[in-house]
Amino acid sequence: MIPVNLFTIVNSILHSSIPREGRSGESETGVGDEEQAVKAEQTGLRVIRLHDARHTHASIMLKQEIHPKIVQERLGHANIAITLDTYSHVSPGLQAAAAKSFDEAFGNNYNKRSDEALEKFG
Repeated sequence: MIPVNLFTIVNSILHSSIPREGRSGESETGVGDEEQAVKAEQTGLRVIRLHDARHTHASIMLKQEIHPKIVQERLGHANIAITLDTYSHVSPGLQAAAAKSFDEAFGNNYNKRSDEALEKFG
């Protein structure tokens, strides 16, 4: 996970009012200068934009089942709807997990207590 202080720095860069072409060595496509591209190719790594790292950070947190409100706050989204709309594809099993959790909470235990009550008072 990205440390809070590093994430704060990355977040401030992403939300700064400096035009993209004015940021240190970053072009309109988000790929750095030629030297960075050559080094990446030599090491077998890809050049990624800071914004891509931001999406990866959010996706990992959601896959780790960190509450979306926490993710929203870390990303600086104005409201949780933006976060959920943007990253809903990350957790497609949320509906199934919610149904299973509800079933476990009210399934057998609820039915047993209902049967006991019927026997006792019925």
